[in-house]
Amino acid sequence: MLKSKKKVSFIYYEERAKLLTSLYKNLSLYYSEMANLLTHFEALTEQVFSNSDSVEIMYRNISIYRKQVDEEVLYARLYLNDDESNELMVFHQKLARISNGIVDIYFEHKNLREEYKDKEKNDSLQIMFMGEFSEVVKRNKVEQALDFLYEEGQENIESLKAVLKKTLVEN
Repeated sequence: MLKSKKKVSFIYYEERAKLLTSLYKNLSLYYSEMANLLTHFEALTEQVFSNSDSVEIMYRNISIYRKQVDEEVLYARLYLNDDESNELMVFHQKLARISNGIVDIYFEHKNLREEYKDKEKNDSLQIMFMGEFSEVVKRNKVEQALDFLYEEGQENIESLKAVLKKTLVEN
């Protein structure tokens, strides 16, 4: 009987470690990719252009990380106390709202035709289109999202990482 309990306990701690380690990694990458893509979109409103392929890659990564983080947050709540679980959920919900805004901006970005991204070209159609893109960025509160990610969000994610580390080493 004791041997069976030890085996169950070992499996429990092993699964918990895998999940929390994966959440730690994916949450960090999700957060970082969102900050990078939002910074890119904000720069684009000032007509500072970069490679569209990088936008595609960052957006795809965000989609993958979001799906993984959504699932891992749900399961991680099983291993965290109520306060830690609530802290994780509140932070996760804030990131989800930012991620939803990224979707809107991304699809507007996809509509930007390459010729309108040429900063040397300054015709009225380009100005109108870039103005529309800037409005989408403003409507999705990119500046506030970046402020959150680089200030309060940075503190939140560091706190959550500490919680995950602490939970990992607990027996």
